[in-house]
Parts: sequence; structure tokens; C-alpha cells
Amino acid sequence: APTVTAGAATGVGISSATVPGTITSIGCSAISAYGVEYSTTASFANGTGTAVAGSNLSGNNFSVALSGLSTGTTFYYHTYATNNGGTSYSAEGSFTTLTPTLSVDALTGFGNVCTGVTAGPNTFTITGTNLSTADVTVAALSGFTYSTDNITYTSSLSIPQGGGSFSQLIYVKFSPTAVQSYNGNIVVGGGGAANVNRSVTGSGIDNPVTVNTTAATSITQVAATLNGNFTVGCSAVTGYGFEYSTTN
Repeated sequence: APTVTAGAATGVGISSATVPGTITSIGCSAISAYGVEYSTTASFANGTGTAVAGSNLSGNNFSVALSGLSTGTTFYYHTYATNNGGTSYSAEGSFTTLTPTLSVDALTGFGNVCTGVTAGPNTFTITGTNLSTADVTVAALSGFTYSTDNITYTSSLSIPQGGGSFSQLIYVKFSPTAVQSYNGNIVVGGGGAANVNRSVTGSGIDNPVTVNTTAATSITQVAATLNGNFTVGCSAVTGYGFEYSTTN
């Protein structure tokens, strides 16, 4: 039978790797098959893993590209070669595929905002590493809209990206339509990574006008001037004046 060795895996990504091998001796007959066998089980028995045949033997060397692997997983492998005398296997090697990750930084809260009014934008940044080429997404959350350019705002985002490293500034506006709390989590996902949450706070209010009465002036036997001031609430003042009585 032939003898074969395995080299260290190269080009390890989130779902792929390349395993090199060398047939150090062809044995007593021609090589009829060669390749790589892999498993997620350490010290797996020869012939029990997933076999991927090679097709690029050059001299005594070959390599096999593995794809469709699970992310963030350790794989164990050995190379093999076959002739009429049987199949031989190399010693076991291993590699761990990369894990796609997403993270988000802080987002300043919006506080109390009158219903029908739009506040912001406030911003946060999405950062990704080892991503696939799948779009990075920002999920909808009631009361909030998003933009990547501070021009066009939508209720959710799907951001194309080329994989690997990623960074994007997200603009956020808050537009409450009811008197209530809108506190929640903006869910960010995609790129093969696990979802992450960016917490956000904001409340819709409808404050009334506040009014203050000051001292009366120009008081005579039958007349007086009444004075006051007000602070506008969440909507325009539609009327103002005084109400008086001889009853305290």
C-alpha cells in the first residue's frame, strides 16, 4: 500500500478550508484514489469520516478544498491514498472554522418626545468580523426608523456587504404616535452571525399647556387688569384667558 502524510490546513474560513497531502511512497502499484477524510470527532477511525476525493495530484503532492462546513467548529482530518495493496491514512490533523460575529456600540436614548414629532437622529455603529456575504439586517421596532445616509429613513434595513470585516454607522429617528413607552431592542443580524440587540429608549407624551397667574394690576373700584403667562405643551395653544369669581 502507499504511504501518505497530511499538512496543516490553509485558507481556513467560516465554512471552508484547504487540506494538503503528500504521497511519500506509491507502494507496489499505481495510485487509484487519494483525498481527505474529516470528522468533528477527534481520533475518528479510518474510513468513518466524510471522504472528499482529490483530483490535482502533482508529483507526490495534492490538496483538497473542503466547503459547506459549520462555522466555529473544530474539524479533524487525515489524508488517504489507495492502490491495489489497499488504502493508507496519514496522522490526524485539525482546524477550527472561524466564527462570524456582530457587535453594536451605544445608542443615546430619546427621552420624552411629543406624539406627532420626530426626534433625532441618534446613531450607533454595527461592527462585524468573519462575516459571510449575507446582508446585515436591522429589524423593525415600533416608533423608530433607520438610515445609513441620514437622508432616506425606513422601518428596517438590509445592508449588502462583501463578507469578512464590516462597519456601518446607523442613524435612528424616533416618531411616537401614542402616549406610551417605546423602550425595546433593535435586533441586528445577518452575515452568518448570531443576532445582537441594541437597546433603545423613548416615550411618547402629550403634555398640556402649563399656565401661571401673576398679580393683578390697575385695580380700581370696579375694574382690574389680570396677568398671567403660559408654557406651550405638545400642541399649539387654541385659547387663553381668565376665569374669576367672588368665591375663594
